[in-house]
Amino acid sequence: MFSNYIIAKKKFWSEWKILAELFFNYVEQGQFKNSLSSQNTDYGSKENQYPIKTFIQERFASLILAREKFKIIMPDQSISGSIFSRLFFDDVSTRRGLIACDLLKKKYREERDADILKLYWKIRKDIRHTKPIY
Repeated sequence: MFSNYIIAKKKFWSEWKILAELFFNYVEQGQFKNSLSSQNTDYGSKENQYPIKTFIQERFASLILAREKFKIIMPDQSISGSIFSRLFFDDVSTRRGLIACDLLKKKYREERDADILKLYWKIRKDIRHTKPIY
């Protein structure tokens, strides 16, 4: 998933709707009604304030997909696709490092091998990036 963009079949959206309704009822009618329903968070800067519940809701798709009930397909745009240039340098070395990290994360989820995780952190440390501007 990229920036919360997803195309899915009805079965996925039915599960998403169930989760969204549970969350809505929890936030708007549950014990957190007075805090979570009105709490804001920074989005890039102190001037950009948005409801925290929106950012929680945006993670529903990731939560549903993490259960591994759905077949996931996606185009491979790792070499030619857009890159978040405010954070990463757009060069071959950076792209290769990001690709390697993605592969190592997948391998670690499958095997839970500590050596794979160590290699991930070693490669990630060498990926050229800038500090986010807030």
